[in-house]
Order: sequence, then structure tokens, then C-alpha cells
Amino acid sequence: MRKNYCKPDLDIATRWNSTFLMLQKFRHMREELNYLVNNNKNTLESIYLNNNKWEDVQSMINLLDPMYRATKMLSSSSYPTISDIRLTFMGIFRHIELYIEDQNHSTAECMMADSIRQKLDDYWTIINTSTIISTLLDPCSKLLTFSTEEKRNQAINMLHSKMNSYASKLNHSNPGNNTLKSSSTRLFFENLITNNQANINQVNQVRPIEDELERYLALPSISSDSLLWWSQYEDKFPILSKIAQEYLAIQGTSVPCEQAFSMAAHTVSKVHNRLSPSSARAILCLKSWIDYEARMLYNVK
Repeated sequence: MRKNYCKPDLDIATRWNSTFLMLQKFRHMREELNYLVNNNKNTLESIYLNNNKWEDVQSMINLLDPMYRATKMLSSSSYPTISDIRLTFMGIFRHIELYIEDQNHSTAECMMADSIRQKLDDYWTIINTSTIISTLLDPCSKLLTFSTEEKRNQAINMLHSKMNSYASKLNHSNPGNNTLKSSSTRLFFENLITNNQANINQVNQVRPIEDELERYLALPSISSDSLLWWSQYEDKFPILSKIAQEYLAIQGTSVPCEQAFSMAAHTVSKVHNRLSPSSARAILCLKSWIDYEARMLYNVK
């Protein structure tokens, strides 16, 4: 019987998702391992996993799978990831809650899940407040991750305060700028077309910041590129778009930076140690552009 060659992965404490990848590879090798044990029963059968142990392996894979998916999602450099932190954390918290409530899991498995939750709680106290505005400014999620009315109002008030700050900066830097008036003016003429006299009277007294924020939150969520969406709606949401340009530019992890340094180490190596800074910069840019085109061609994020 011909079997494919499989090499086990090791669990490395300093590597993200190492335990998950080790268990996943181990489960993938089960058929080959069964074949090996059946041919060496005298030496291997007594130490081999029984069906209950294999179920424990599968249970651990199910527990760790969302963490692996979150790492892949937040480590990308082809789309904004700062706004996805709340989404992934809230999803993981809910997954762990359901895992612990499942009576099919043993006490040891539930204790492990709870230890993961406690560790994530430590991180959550740090990133909770710092990701509110970026999450609201992501047209893919907006208020999705704010579970209560109190939390939604708190998030909206925080964004409203930030808009006031940005509006003051815009007015101070360019007193003749009519950007802040454009949204209410557009709404005025839209109501003229629909002959909505009541709204016309309200527009004359509209507060541009409140009007802009309310119109943004009233729009349905999208499933496309958030940066592309903001470039298309920049004129309709002048203040929010300025805030989005700064907040959504932040990446959720340092992985893209670390990848850039790793790529540089392979470029400026022992056999290419006399490259000038301009040549090294050009090579790194070309590598990045080629990688981006390849991902776009094959729709890989």
C-alpha cells in the first residue's frame, strides 16, 4: 500500500498558532499513522492514541481554529486590519463562551478555554477603547460589534467628539473652505426635488457634523474594500473621510513591518552586501508590487 510522505510539525512556543498547526497536521496524518501502527503493533499499539484521545485532538483544533483565522486576518497588509480587531476579539469571546457551555467538553478542555479567555481579557482592556473609532469608520462593520445601546451611544459620542476636533482644524487651516457646508447644501437640493418642505426647513438649521454622522450610520454595511468605499464617498462625508484616512491606515499587527524587514534581510544578504540604498529600496518596492499583482490576479489576501 503506497502512502504519501508526511512529516509532523513541532509545537514551538514562540511561533503563533504553533499548537494549532501541530494538531491539525497530526490529525491529517491519522490514516498514515494507523497504517504504521497496524504494521508495528507490538511496539506502537500500547502508546498510540485511542478514539477518545483523537476526539480530544479534534476538540482542541475546534477551540484554537478562530485564533488561527484571526491571526491570518489581522496579519494581512493588503487591506485595513485595525478595524477588524474588535470583530475578531468579539467573535473569539463568543466562540469560547459557547465552547465552555457545551457539555460534551471535559473539565480540562473547559479550563483551557477559560485560560485563553482570561489572557484575551488582559489584551482587551488595552485595545477596547483604542479601536472604537476605527471600527465605526469601517463601513463593513460600523456598530456591529457594540452589543448594547449604551456601548453604541458611547462609541458614537466618541466619534462625534473626534469630528468636532477635525472640523475645527479644517476651519482653522482654511477659513474659506466650504467643505463642511456641502453635505447640508446637497441635502437641501435633494429635498427640493422631492418637494419635502419639512426637511427643507430643517436643513436651514442643520448641524453639519451631526448630519454627516447620521447619514453615514444610516447607510447599510458593505462587503467590499473599505478604503475604496471612502474614496468614492469622500465628497459626501468630508470630515469622516479625513478621520478614516488616518485611522484606517493603522494596521492591527506589526506583521507587515516584520515581513518587510525579513524581505530586506533576504535582499541585502552576504552575497549582495554592496547594494546601494537606492538599489535596495528599488528591489524591495519591485518585490512588493509583484507580490501585490500576484495576489490580485489570484484573489489571495
